[in-house]
Amino acid sequence: MFINIKILKQLMKTTYKSAGLILAQTEDRYYIAGSRWEMDVKKKYIPKQIIDLAGEVPEIGTRKKYYRLNGKDECCDSDGALTIEPREYVEAEVTNLLLIDAFGIANRVLQVVDHLEIVNNAFILIADPASVDQDNESSISGPFFEGTSILWETNQARFRAYKREDKKHERLLRELSMIDLSEDPE
Repeated sequence: MFINIKILKQLMKTTYKSAGLILAQTEDRYYIAGSRWEMDVKKKYIPKQIIDLAGEVPEIGTRKKYYRLNGKDECCDSDGALTIEPREYVEAEVTNLLLIDAFGIANRVLQVVDHLEIVNNAFILIADPASVDQDNESSISGPFFEGTSILWETNQARFRAYKREDKKHERLLRELSMIDLSEDPE
């Protein structure tokens, strides 16, 4: 599977401890989500370590939220989709431009047709070409962008991350949008 397991594990652990980790399953897919990301994977291709980390998987057709509250593991039913819903996406290009926020978090700038978007760099690095199962998996498609999120996908899995709002740097991003950041300087 094209997902970098090390980064996914960190996202799952962080999400579980803060906002709560959402798990669901359909007849043929598992769905895993945090507050700023979501993924679904065909069951026959999901790595065992993801299921082990997720722990209890809800019954087919159900969606549950798992979280830690006052040092105790909790679970509740959760509303929403059981898979990543299709949307209209346009191609985006990952630039080499990194913005480090006030908390020291690296964010990557995406060039999308006529504007720029900011996405947590972990969401860029999670799509790992070295992790593609060469025998059973198509090459990674994406990133694609649609108004609020980016999407990476193969024939086995999809990963969607939501963009970061950066009101502080809106003017800078508008000005930079006039430059093609995807070109390499000569």
